[in-house]
Amino acid sequence: MDQNKICTSLPKLKDPKNIEELKQLGIFASDICLNENLCLYENDPKEIHILLGADTAARLFTGEIKNLSPDLIAMNTKLGWTVIGRSRITENDSSSTLMSLLVNDVNISDLWRLDTLNINDPAENQSRKELEEAAKEHFERSVKRDNEGRYIVSLPWIHDHPPLPDGRKIAERRLNSCIKALERAEKLVDYDDVFQDWQKEGIIEEVDPMQEIKQGQHFLPLHPVFKENSTTKVRPVFDGSAKERNTPSINDCLEKGPNLVELIPSLMNRFRVGKYGVIADIKKAFLQIGLQERDRPYLRFLWKDRGREGNIKILQHKRVVFGISSSPFLLGATLELHLKNAPDHLKETAQQLMRSFYVDNCVFSVNTKKELARFISESQALLSTAKFDLRGWEHSPTEDKIEERQEDRKVPVLGLLWNLPKDTMSLDMKGLMKEDKGPTTKRKILSTVHRIFDPIGFSCPVTLEPKCLLQECWKLGLSWDAELPLLITERFERWKMKLPKLNVLEIPRCVREDFAEYSKLSIHVFCDARFSCPVTLEPKCLLQECWKLGLSWDAELPLLITERFERWKMKLPKLNALQIPRCVREDFAEDSKLSIHVFCDASQSAYATCIFLRAESADNTSCQLIQARNRVAPLKKISIPRLELLSCTIGARLAKATISELGLEKIPIFYWSDSMNALYWIKRNENWATFVYNRVLEIRKLTNPEDWRHISGTLNPADLPSRGSNAEELVKSLWWEGPNWLRRP
Repeated sequence: MDQNKICTSLPKLKDPKNIEELKQLGIFASDICLNENLCLYENDPKEIHILLGADTAARLFTGEIKNLSPDLIAMNTKLGWTVIGRSRITENDSSSTLMSLLVNDVNISDLWRLDTLNINDPAENQSRKELEEAAKEHFERSVKRDNEGRYIVSLPWIHDHPPLPDGRKIAERRLNSCIKALERAEKLVDYDDVFQDWQKEGIIEEVDPMQEIKQGQHFLPLHPVFKENSTTKVRPVFDGSAKERNTPSINDCLEKGPNLVELIPSLMNRFRVGKYGVIADIKKAFLQIGLQERDRPYLRFLWKDRGREGNIKILQHKRVVFGISSSPFLLGATLELHLKNAPDHLKETAQQLMRSFYVDNCVFSVNTKKELARFISESQALLSTAKFDLRGWEHSPTEDKIEERQEDRKVPVLGLLWNLPKDTMSLDMKGLMKEDKGPTTKRKILSTVHRIFDPIGFSCPVTLEPKCLLQECWKLGLSWDAELPLLITERFERWKMKLPKLNVLEIPRCVREDFAEYSKLSIHVFCDARFSCPVTLEPKCLLQECWKLGLSWDAELPLLITERFERWKMKLPKLNALQIPRCVREDFAEDSKLSIHVFCDASQSAYATCIFLRAESADNTSCQLIQARNRVAPLKKISIPRLELLSCTIGARLAKATISELGLEKIPIFYWSDSMNALYWIKRNENWATFVYNRVLEIRKLTNPEDWRHISGTLNPADLPSRGSNAEELVKSLWWEGPNWLRRP
């Protein structure tokens, strides 16, 4: 780079035999040299005066050729004769070659599974889906229904699982600890009342200790959970993951079923489509599903009626238990089976409910007050026949109830906060407001970022910075609990200082009221982030830096990493002000032409994608961010063009999932990238290298290559999450409504 030349010196024609041949043919070449520093027709034989491209050189050839030797030919050009080929006299010459190749640093692989929702490689899911289908088949073969309409299920045991011990010793130790905690909190009577009520309701039953055990048994340890802000101040929780050394837990022996977290982006998309958002939950959902008798002995637990002085008695569950890894799967499979068998007059509502549940939470949206009333009444009637009580209804305020808008009230929805009067969405920043004492470590950075739950992705430009810091820690070989270098600590602290800015961020809940009202729809995808992913990128990068440093989880981090983390964290409270409309757009004019735009971008730190919905009418043009994702650059060093191609790949995946969830398959969609390399690969169906070929093949299957367009890097909104942003910058940015050019008529 610092040399004042563009290539090494070229060898001159020195072979006397070749020179004599040229003389006999009457050819005089400028590169004939008598020695290293003297040529017949050049003053400076080491200097290259001009470089000609192959396209230009071809125009200079006259076609006249003379063969000199087996390895050389003389070719006539409009500028004179030149010699081409290999000389018998060789010389050694060292040189440096500059290639236009940028590589990235290593990262932590799959730091957050949430980052990969709807953008992960479909091949990764294939084997898992096969296991899930097998679990569903077993469920459907074994499920029954009693005379009251309650479903009775069996536990989905893993085939050939290791022997499950009874776990009584652990259960006894935990029982004593549990009773002490309850006595200190003066909640022992309340805790015992729960078990008394469960026995009356047939949820649990007492077991005769003298009864012969015809099969295995297993005891679940229990502990209390205190919730002062709830109607139930204390409740029992059972630990299905407890185990002795070198023995499995009951959760190790059960199929877990599908990863339900993957449903959240789809549920959130459907929640933001209709004019009226609506949520509810099933009261004590797990406890409404019966358990077959042969499985009950494996869900036993110990209890004392009168605290430490009472006799130990054995109880066992007759219903599905909260704390067992397969319980969410059993609930979901039961709901799906029940809704599939819905009566004809409730089929439409049943189909809506099948796409609305995350465990026991119902999340949906509708377009009219009539649909809202019907959805609520029919849902309750449909689920009540299976002993499910769908209650706790909340919905967007209706026009005829203006008083509903007077109270500023927020309710949780899939990890976000829904401001009901404003009908906006925001991040739940309570966990981030707690002051973390002690040195800055990799574990501290990871813990901080994990507290930003953002399934939509609007904060991903902010969270990029700590992810990059983690990468730096990884490079340095820092352990999880080692104190980070000062530089990394300072970066983290600067990032953290601005997090409170996210408190002011709100996005509309509703994307728009009714797609059917608009004459034209299109989609634009910008590859680079989730809503808050510009903010969350910084701690992810910090984690990678810790990894590079080889720091342990609890080691204090270097000052540099600590300061970066603290700066990032200080600004996190800004996210408290972040609110997004629950409905993506509810104020589009009826004559609006809608389009969707997908933007893609990458940097050395990360690659990402973001999707905008654009509405153009006679009077106005507006945009709204729908969804976004970003990922820290992978462990393996990859060139920037290939990272850009990865951003296009996740853009195609996220767009496909979003379009399918919102029912927008027939509308036009536009994909944007500022990488000419990536666009060249996508538009040309050629036999590229394996890495490029596989991703281009997938992109061309998911999208039309003609829909891909080039955009300047300075105009690409996906640039923000790929490079990261602090909370304060994100609040003030145009991240929420897209770039200016997209909002022009």
